Formats: sequence, structure tokens, C-alpha cells
Amino acid sequence: MQNGKSRWLETLGENFVRRIGLKPGQTVVDFGCSQGNYSIPAAKVVGNTGRVYALDRDREALRELAKLKDADGLSNVIPILIAKDQQIPLHDCSADVVLLYDVFHRAYLPEMAERQRLLQRLYRIVKPRGQLSCYPTHMRKYGLTVRQVLAETEKAGFELREEHRRRLLHDNVFVRGRVFEFMKNAARDNCVSQEVAQGPQLNSIG
Repeated sequence: MQNGKSRWLETLGENFVRRIGLKPGQTVVDFGCSQGNYSIPAAKVVGNTGRVYALDRDREALRELAKLKDADGLSNVIPILIAKDQQIPLHDCSADVVLLYDVFHRAYLPEMAERQRLLQRLYRIVKPRGQLSCYPTHMRKYGLTVRQVLAETEKAGFELREEHRRRLLHDNVFVRGRVFEFMKNAARDNCVSQEVAQGPQLNSIG
């Protein structure tokens, strides 16, 4: 398992995030980043001119992520500790891409109202025509269907642009999963700022 994770962080993860559309210079938000299986590859792809905000409520996971990013010399990764119901501490329209992997399920968000609140918070921080990349998991286990995931995400203002099956890392094991690429519906957008929040409101780790 560890060899697989190492291969992912060294090469395979970068290939994955490139295929879903990440580019140099982008600002990426990895929501529910855990130990950084996607934050680290994303940071390598967006490069020194880009930035990755890695958000999670697990302090220990963020500390592990901080060790990984420091070992790789990735100064463009910013780990941020966030509470379950906390507003995302970034300005409106500040993210080119949001990664929502292994978060959108009923173990973390049992009620539809909770899932809608999260999606609305993510909608706020995505730039006009920006991207939400979603990998929903544990569908059968927690009784949430893919159709429901798509309907709830579109209700929040995102349009489905593409679905693909990709080999990716889930709980440090390689799986082939369904990944959905959404675009922010610019017609509903009311963005007023494209700056990213700085300063003490970012409860960063590392």
C-alpha cells in the first residue's frame, strides 16, 4: 500500500490532476484534503505561480500533509484547519478549481441541507466558469445515489461538463472511480472579488 501511495505522490497523481484539467498558475482548493494525496500532486502541477489551499478538519492529517509538502519543498501548499460548519476562509471567486474527493457522502454530510450548504460555500469561492471536480464515494454504503449527487450539485449552480472513469487513490488503495467535472454557472454568478484571503483568518497548519 505504501509503495502505491509513493508512486502516486511521485508521478501518478500528477498525471491524474493534469487529466482532469489542472494547469500551471491556477489556484486550487482541495476540500477535505486529509494527508494530501491530491494536494501534493496539484501543487506540483500548478507550480510556483499557482497555489493550493488544502482544507480539512483533521489537525493530525494536516500535520502529515505539512511534512510531505515541506519534504518536497512545496511552498505553494497552504494547509488550513476548518471546522465542519465553518465558512470557507477564502474570498469570492478566488479558486480556479475545487477538488471534492471522498467528501460528498452521508457519513460526513447525512442531510441534504448540509450538502447544499457545503456546495453553496464552494460555489461562492469558485471563479466564473471555474471547475468543481467531484469524486463521490461510499454510495451504496450510505444510501446516496450518483443521480442524487448530480442533482444536488446542479441545484447549487454547477453544470455537469464531463464524466470519466479514472484510476485514482482512495484510502491509499488504487481504485477505478467515477469522477465528475462541473463548471460554475456564470449566469448565476455574483462575484465581486478574485483575490484570495490573507492574514489571521486563515487557520493554517505547518
